[in-house]
Amino acid sequence: MKVEYSKMASVGIPLSEFRELCRLCGSKTSVLMGLHIFEREGDLRQIYKKITACLPVQVHNTDKLPKMVCEECVYNLDALFDFRERSMKTEYELNSMLKEVYQPVCGESMQSIQMDPLICDSPTTTNGLQVQTTVEVNN
Repeated sequence: MKVEYSKMASVGIPLSEFRELCRLCGSKTSVLMGLHIFEREGDLRQIYKKITACLPVQVHNTDKLPKMVCEECVYNLDALFDFRERSMKTEYELNSMLKEVYQPVCGESMQSIQMDPLICDSPTTTNGLQVQTTVEVNN
């Protein structure tokens, strides 16, 4: 059951229940139905790094806000992170293909084409997470 933000703000809930709210969507969760961002499973699933990489949300182990993330938000966060990584990898590969295609056709150096150096550098790591940089092409 999702909790509406307007109801959440107006309802005085005990601190123990406040800590069980999902940090991302505000729904009530528990250790059985969600993950603690900074504990074992949250660390293994890299929840903190994915939040930092994908969302405009600041999470710190020492802040007073809930540290739980519900199952649905974990799923969405994983999907968003995978999409982000796939998009970054695609951008890198497309820039690499452009270098290969442009130079033989036009005979010009690729140095005359302005590209974002963050995109042109191989994205081997992002916020400490490993990113694959090879692309398999099936004909």
